[in-house]
Amino acid sequence: MTVFADTYSDSSSRAELDDLFARVETLLSAASDDRRRSLALDLGQLFRQSIHPTYLLSLSPETLAHWLSQLVDCLESRGTGVGVFLINLEGGHPLLVCSSPDAPFLVDSLLVQLKSREIPFHLICHPSFPALREKNQLLRLGAQAEDAPRESLILAELAVLPEIAAELVPPIHQALSAALAVEHARDDLEQRLAATRSVAEAGGHDDFWQWLADGNFLPFAYRRRRVVKADATAWTFELQEEGLLGISLPAEAGAGMRRRLETGEPVAVETTAVASPLLRAEKLVAIGCLETSAGGLCEVHEFFGLFSEKVRGEPAWKIPALRRRIEEALNLSGLSRGSHGYRNAVKIFNAFPKVELFFLDAKDLAAAVRSVAAMSRDTLVR
Repeated sequence: MTVFADTYSDSSSRAELDDLFARVETLLSAASDDRRRSLALDLGQLFRQSIHPTYLLSLSPETLAHWLSQLVDCLESRGTGVGVFLINLEGGHPLLVCSSPDAPFLVDSLLVQLKSREIPFHLICHPSFPALREKNQLLRLGAQAEDAPRESLILAELAVLPEIAAELVPPIHQALSAALAVEHARDDLEQRLAATRSVAEAGGHDDFWQWLADGNFLPFAYRRRRVVKADATAWTFELQEEGLLGISLPAEAGAGMRRRLETGEPVAVETTAVASPLLRAEKLVAIGCLETSAGGLCEVHEFFGLFSEKVRGEPAWKIPALRRRIEEALNLSGLSRGSHGYRNAVKIFNAFPKVELFFLDAKDLAAAVRSVAAMSRDTLVR
């Protein structure tokens, strides 16, 4: 989403930018102490790398110097987490400033908030850069802080009144904080997902779990619950506070998935009613895996997140585990490889929800093939 000004259209543009930033440096020298001036100039160099020259040249030296000074204030005041600020622009539109440690999904999560509320906006830039801090004080950034932790800065001009923009600050802060929480827990979430594979394998769902861990599922949260069975049909799921990972969730999240586990299914999947706070405007997916120890103690491993984008476009036939299952069902059906019925069945399976294909056994798949073949024959007769 970042607009990179990696080339200049001509030497005159470069000369104009050199003149603009020379005048900005003069203005900053008169108004700032040495440390703040250095930070503002470092930020100006980031602007030259990440904002299109046409946009920069539309700003007066005074406006750009004011921006840089205000942005230094924002970067210094955000603390260790997420900072969301509004700066009033000359035209009356507010400038949205989002500052945080660098993490995936930040821009996507911001755009979800703006687009879901139909807010007109212009994304100016999204540079990622190293920033050196010491005791909550910002010392250097950009090229002057090469080995420091990376930070993210998002600038967007909002075409709304300032009072409307002010209402956006809390939900945007929540969304970006969720993205940061997922990034902090990412390694632990991925390790927990991989470690649960052996439990899923014991329940006959090794292929499905391996597919999830191969980058097809993005985990945002993990919960573990102890199962207390009052009788064969009444289960209580007690949340275990230790080991919670990722974003916060309402208590009811995953209730449908847990009800399916009560019926004896070792693995269950549910699209919840809880909206994802980051990445995409979709409902969170809950995936549960039931683990029973030798002593009879039962626990549920719960993962919440979204399927990756590639899940939507990748045909089931391209997924080795699903292809094997589909081929086995097609062979059992007696359809000749390369026949119209065979090709039609593959086409329909490719359009079928992939998660459901993982949970259909060979008998169910063979029955689906026969239904497809019958429909194909009926179409040809007509």
